[in-house]
Amino acid sequence: MRARTDRHPLIEEKWQPQPLLLLGWCLTLAALLFLASSVVTQLLVEAVGADLRLQDTDDGDADTTALRIGLAVVLGRQLLLVGGIWLLHARLGKNVPFPLSATRWWPIERNVAFWAFGTYAAVIAYSTFVSLFDIGWLVPEGTVGEEITRDPVTLLLAGLLAVAVAPVSEELLFRGVIFSALSRYGILPAAFASGLLFALPHLDPGSILPFTLVGAALAWVYYRHRSLVAAIHFHVLFNAVSYVLLLLTA
Repeated sequence: MRARTDRHPLIEEKWQPQPLLLLGWCLTLAALLFLASSVVTQLLVEAVGADLRLQDTDDGDADTTALRIGLAVVLGRQLLLVGGIWLLHARLGKNVPFPLSATRWWPIERNVAFWAFGTYAAVIAYSTFVSLFDIGWLVPEGTVGEEITRDPVTLLLAGLLAVAVAPVSEELLFRGVIFSALSRYGILPAAFASGLLFALPHLDPGSILPFTLVGAALAWVYYRHRSLVAAIHFHVLFNAVSYVLLLLTA
């Protein structure tokens, strides 16, 4: 009788990269969903007569209704991304297992919390360093602003997005597809390349370096444990710290 194993199907002597064709289609899907979500958000905000102001500015505070719509649309976009990657993987993944298949969601792999909190501390140290030397443009901006704390609905939507949905969708795209496909050219180059692509959508010059390193650390955890869920746990813990600190300091 064959012994039962809970090991992830990627735990083999050789790492199995994702097909490059899958990479191209997934990047195309992500770009299209991003553009579509921007258009849908604008149309919905205009339809309800709200002001398309999603962040606090010198001219006024963020529009609560617009913020609710924006967060809801982003949640839908991230869920569609997960479903789309699954469908593309079913058609183009060949013999490589889907990164979220046949894997345990609990307990958390050893050392994942250490990597998550250690990386967060490194980002704080980086921010402190550039602030001390008054290099303002290198200080990373928060991805979730305090404007979400003024309304319980936006607070809930932002929490779901940051702690539950985004870690799954982003790890599936950036580590499960991008890092895995590029790993044929070397693990370290793939880790930093996927980390850079992970940092660029933050649209903040100060976030490029620290979040590239965060992305590289996430890729290493995925590769080291041969489990995308380990990277998702890392991402959840990392985002949860930011979310809790935002609540405490608002």
